[in-house]
Amino acid sequence: MNAPISLIINDRIKDRRVDFFTRFNISLRFDSFGSAFSFEAPFNYKNQDHVDMFCIGHYHVVKIEYNGKRFLTGYLIDNGFSSEPTKQLVTFGGYSLAGVLEDCNINTDNYPLQMDGLTLSEIVDRLVKPFNVSYRIDPSVSSEMNSAFDKATAEPTQTIKDFITKLAGQKNIIITNNESGQLVFTRANTNKSPILDFDNSLEQSIPFTKMQLGFNGQGMHSHITVVKQQDEDGGNAGEDTVRNPFVFPSAVFRPKVVTQSSGDDIDTAKAARNILSNELKNLKLTISTDRWEDINGDIIKPGNIVTVKNPDIYLFKKIPWFIEQVSFRGDQAAFTTEIVCSLREVYNGQTPEYIWKGINLH
Repeated sequence: MNAPISLIINDRIKDRRVDFFTRFNISLRFDSFGSAFSFEAPFNYKNQDHVDMFCIGHYHVVKIEYNGKRFLTGYLIDNGFSSEPTKQLVTFGGYSLAGVLEDCNINTDNYPLQMDGLTLSEIVDRLVKPFNVSYRIDPSVSSEMNSAFDKATAEPTQTIKDFITKLAGQKNIIITNNESGQLVFTRANTNKSPILDFDNSLEQSIPFTKMQLGFNGQGMHSHITVVKQQDEDGGNAGEDTVRNPFVFPSAVFRPKVVTQSSGDDIDTAKAARNILSNELKNLKLTISTDRWEDINGDIIKPGNIVTVKNPDIYLFKKIPWFIEQVSFRGDQAAFTTEIVCSLREVYNGQTPEYIWKGINLH
């Protein structure tokens, strides 16, 4: 396959470049500890390079490049071999270096699980250090990362990702990953200029092969309330409620109440707003196209903005959308890109507005 993608596998002896794969799927994710990848390639057991690259359970480090520029660093996690009369392909895949934190619980060496009085930076450093995972703190959240929690207790069955994400959400901090496999603690920049503009009413609009808008009303609630009970030391209780504008209160009453077990009293409002952000992800825009690059000639990546106007999918006016996932796929026939977007308010903490206001009579 003649693709602009390069795959390098380090088997702890040397870097081995794979240039003979026949199919691939690479998914870059914004709101995630790790991006994912999978490849298919011929396997010849008589070729020692193949044997060394694809050895099972060695968790080799993988680097993926686009036109010589790296955009993913991870571990080779999965292998699949098959033997049939017709020569079969080996399948292999994995995720970014920090993806291991999505699979693992807190090691008992890091007990106790109660981490009262620690900052988020101290908690992260303590939990990720055994995994040799590095992280970077964006200056926009350095103050929040270095403020201590009055109360922070993990559950034994919680993954490291779940615990850290829960704490970060109370401080309106987004956790993403970068091309080096690092965790990045940041805030989303939702005021960027759009890297792509899709306007179905214009003849010169950027072409696409498919566009879908989906709304899952079952995942939405009209009111979200976060309650923090008074602790044993007599600390103040907290309670905050936020409204979801995508659930009409005159049409249906759908409340949600969540008890906050970690954090400070002042964090209940942020925690409620974070839950609303998760619910707003039930409104999704998916764009399929055969282009990999944006208007600036850079590869399309999560964390950027696209604008869309397409009455066919109920978008009657131009709306900015935040890219949260980009999947690149390729085989012998074609290369394609799938862009998954949410509203900007999912990530910027601002008060969301109903984007169809004034369109309907009711």
